[in-house]
Amino acid sequence: MPVSPSRRLSAGLLALALVTPAARMAAQQPERVELSGSTITVYNLIGTLQVVPATGSTVVAEVTRQGADGAKLGVESGGGSLRIVYPGTKFVYQPMGSNSETTLDVNEDGTFGNDTHGGRRVKIVGRGTGLEAWADVRLMLPAGARVQLNVGVGKVTLSNVDGTIAAQTASGDIVASDTRGSLTLDTGSGDVTLTGHDGALSVDTGSGDIVLSRVKTDALALDTGSGDVRVNGLTATQLKVDTGSGDVVVSGASVGTIHVDTGSGDIRLGVMSDLDDLSVDTGSGDVELTAPASLGAQVDIETSSGDIDTQFPLQVTRQGHDGLKGSIGDGKGRITIETASGDVSLRKQP
Repeated sequence: MPVSPSRRLSAGLLALALVTPAARMAAQQPERVELSGSTITVYNLIGTLQVVPATGSTVVAEVTRQGADGAKLGVESGGGSLRIVYPGTKFVYQPMGSNSETTLDVNEDGTFGNDTHGGRRVKIVGRGTGLEAWADVRLMLPAGARVQLNVGVGKVTLSNVDGTIAAQTASGDIVASDTRGSLTLDTGSGDVTLTGHDGALSVDTGSGDIVLSRVKTDALALDTGSGDVRVNGLTATQLKVDTGSGDVVVSGASVGTIHVDTGSGDIRLGVMSDLDDLSVDTGSGDVELTAPASLGAQVDIETSSGDIDTQFPLQVTRQGHDGLKGSIGDGKGRITIETASGDVSLRKQP
């Protein structure tokens, strides 16, 4: 029986409908890459990078190309590095937000950041025209590995890993939980959230909040150009916080030495033990310290415009319109607080 052209067209469309999803699925199957070397380096310009623990001694990456143009991405490895190679100069990545835009210099081999040497300029936007291509990478990391993770626009997540790990994004959040070893986290623009860490730690964000909890380390340095810093549950020998603009809130801290500097923002510190040295400087903002009743320190407080209130018995040695000096308890520690505009409060733990 002859088949009409319309029926042949319908059959063709049906076949296309059946084949196209399969082709798309095939294009998005993870590609497995084994990496070896004393230090593993990963570069992914756009997308997510998930790091999870693995047994054995081999670092394994699973790369999944995503987006309508994902098949155009290249995956290159060698010499301990994994590089996702992006062709072109403009890309659309909707997860970054419709009004977002990031520009980066990228080398032809897929490297970028500090390793860029006169590469091409690439623009990444949340909406508009360009290649819709990105890669999601899952990195399986044996204990004790050394890795350098680089993401342009996207998100880095670390979970239950142990090693010497440095992670940075140009624009994107970093989220970590239950990590051990040495951890360096750096974002140009994005929040850093860490829940549970034991080992060396450093966090730096150009613009974004830093939120930490359950951290045990030696000397902890936190730096943000603009963003709040919140730390809950910290055991360390030293804490240094530097923020251009943002509040600093620390609670449940057992730290001998604390230095906090913020251009503008309130500072609230809750410590569980006596202090050896506390230095606080804010251009504009209130300062509140909550400490055990056993606190002992030489105190020097300056505020050009604000009140000073203390619940600790204070032996005043000098008092003026802009501050005071004195001692609390045995006077063995040192507390220096300076705010150009803001109140200063010293509170006893309830």
